Amino acid sequence: MEIEKVKQKVRNKRDKGITKNQIKSPKAITLIALVITIIVLLILAAVSIATLTGENGILTRAGDARTKTNEAEAVERVNLEVLESYGTTGGIDIGQLNKNLKNVDGLTYNGNPISDSNQITSLPATVILNGHEIQISSNGNVAQIIRLQGTDETKPYLPSSSFHQVEGTQINTGLVITDGTNSYVWIEVPISETERATNDSEIETALQTYATDYRSSWTDEWYDYYGTTYDGASEYSKVKYITSSTRFTNAKTYYGTIYTDNTGTTEATSYASGTTYYAKITDKINDTSECGLTYSKYNELKSKMLNSIKNNGGFWIGQYEMGTDTARIRKTDPLTTPVCKEGAYPYNYVTCSQAQERASTLSTGNYTSSLMFGIQWDLVCKFIETNATNPGSTVDTIQKAIKNNSKDWGNYKDASFEITRGQYTTSPSTANSWKNFDIRTDGYVENNTKLASTSVLLTTGATERNSLLNIYDFAGNVMEWTLEKSSYSNVPCSDRGGSYSHDGSRYPASARYGNTASISYDDIGFRPTLYQ
Repeated sequence: MEIEKVKQKVRNKRDKGITKNQIKSPKAITLIALVITIIVLLILAAVSIATLTGENGILTRAGDARTKTNEAEAVERVNLEVLESYGTTGGIDIGQLNKNLKNVDGLTYNGNPISDSNQITSLPATVILNGHEIQISSNGNVAQIIRLQGTDETKPYLPSSSFHQVEGTQINTGLVITDGTNSYVWIEVPISETERATNDSEIETALQTYATDYRSSWTDEWYDYYGTTYDGASEYSKVKYITSSTRFTNAKTYYGTIYTDNTGTTEATSYASGTTYYAKITDKINDTSECGLTYSKYNELKSKMLNSIKNNGGFWIGQYEMGTDTARIRKTDPLTTPVCKEGAYPYNYVTCSQAQERASTLSTGNYTSSLMFGIQWDLVCKFIETNATNPGSTVDTIQKAIKNNSKDWGNYKDASFEITRGQYTTSPSTANSWKNFDIRTDGYVENNTKLASTSVLLTTGATERNSLLNIYDFAGNVMEWTLEKSSYSNVPCSDRGGSYSHDGSRYPASARYGNTASISYDDIGFRPTLYQ
């Protein structure tokens, strides 16, 4: 026992990181401690090196114990810790992982502490640390904890080991993670809402019911350039947007052949008012010119999104509107690397398909990034309604602020508010028009205040006033492309939310607006979503 006490004193001194300069200082070490150190070294010299440093050696076990304690404390503090790499050429060394997690205070697996008879055999695996569910997964040759502290209703995860939770953020007030550049907010969707659903259709219906106050006739389904859909059953589909000779000619160029029946028997050679036209839609299901996705890829991502929400009780969305480090002033500007951070220029002047392509570049690890589907936008509205205390304290007043008039928490033409950081512009299509937030522009911005009845585009996160639950600019600033299909075949692409150039009552946070696949404006951008 006395030897162990002496060894512990040595370890304590070593852990404090004593330097040569500190040894010279009377405050750093006493003569008694020095003598004890010498004695211990003599004792250790008589002990087998293998006994000390072997795989099961005293010092190895002591070091492992200290490592486990530090890791457990870190996980408990921020619910996130990337574990030491136990990699081999074949992947994770499960045996070494069990050794490092063995006897960690408060950690159980299958209801009991990890031991020789109770070990993790494969990843992913779920352990309980001091009452918190933690999921350990494999990222290459690294074992990592990827599950943040959650509840029975929602289980946030980390997209990759590069992310960490922003200190002080919580689920019901806006849980934020960041990789140092891009930041996301967790949107809770209670698991109990979808627990009885057994397939994609039932999950979607359950989510639509949960967010029913924000639903419409618009749908999450793939569509081609003319808004024509494919149900997987017939190779021919009805083309609704042929209402003139010009549109007939354009559609004929796009499809190759237009028919007057749904079997491809009778070809139409000219436009006739009142005629229903059909096209061979199976020739277009690999077209990505509308929403940026083929028919099969769209449905693959939709299924992944729906099941991720069911299994995890939520999903991540960009904390900010998608931004760029270089201001865009025209649709022909290069498609630069997108960022989701404060102080970026809005990523505008992009078509829906371009926005989807840019959003997909943020995919990380085993997680997918894309534009939000329509149901996800509705679920964000529901999340805000459920948890926000501003602009009203009741569900009714918050619903009205989301559905009827979002002027009081968005950048709209009829809103006036203080700009506290970043930049603004009154002429988005003009080079070098961006100004620092504290520079005056007569009739637009005075005393750091954006005046009512003016249109001023802001960089991302330019004021806390335009944030709810740590989600910035969900109302106002720029509208955002989604993967939702509008109910209007002539303008099938859907963008949601408000715009700096319109009033808050015309385009509130839940608003929908249809556009063609070729449209790109200064007041339409996008926001990414991340899901398993």
